[in-house]
Amino acid sequence: MKIGTRTGSIGAEGENALPVAAELGFAGVEFSISARDPAGNILAEQAGWDTLKRQAAETGVTVCSLCVGNLGVMLTGDGAARRQGIEVATNAIAAAAFLDARVILCAMDAPADQPYDESFDRWVDGFGEIMPAAEQAGVVMAPESVGRTHPQSAERFQRLVAAVDSPQIGVYFDVGNAHTQGFDPAADLRDLGDLVSQIHTKEPDQIPLMGTGPLDWDAIFAAIEAIGYDGWLVLETSIGDDAHASAVYNREFLEKRLGIV
Repeated sequence: MKIGTRTGSIGAEGENALPVAAELGFAGVEFSISARDPAGNILAEQAGWDTLKRQAAETGVTVCSLCVGNLGVMLTGDGAARRQGIEVATNAIAAAAFLDARVILCAMDAPADQPYDESFDRWVDGFGEIMPAAEQAGVVMAPESVGRTHPQSAERFQRLVAAVDSPQIGVYFDVGNAHTQGFDPAADLRDLGDLVSQIHTKEPDQIPLMGTGPLDWDAIFAAIEAIGYDGWLVLETSIGDDAHASAVYNREFLEKRLGIV
């Protein structure tokens, strides 16, 4: 396994993220773009992709994954917003292929007053338009429950993956979000098994340092081992009073768990 971080967890965005991650000892960085407001983001244009590719070569730090946030725009009755969400996601697939980042987190937010079954049907419809590009590019689209609307149990994730019915659909599992939503992260990891495409690591409730909150990390790492997961562990931790110090602490926490010297 390798240890990566989201840009926000090291307090660095855009073209600053890979150099800072290199200084802090990370192997990879996950970059995000909003489906609601993509303008100006480093992932929005080819020039940004070129910058990240050059920086990855210079620093030795991989762009380990991408994230398309606010994909709930696909679930509304606003046709223009839906089209923009699909366009941003499709563009992110091209960026991921260019940067050799093989997983895209799809943030499963939804309108707060929309019933789950309606959201589910609209998710399946939206992914139906996105997946052909993902399949052609060899990029995995991995829905993640963002903790605000429609908590995603293992059963709901399994149902969604089955309905989308693509070899390039998976699950981006967030152990902190699972706990916040009232689930057992270790049990859900075991239930999801090889559907898990990537994992976010953090404590819930904005606790900045892993191992100081309520999560049972012994059980979580036992589950990760049991399902044979060998991909990226990506920090989505809060920054605390010192973003760099917190990030290094959390990287070392994971390294000790993994037996990395």
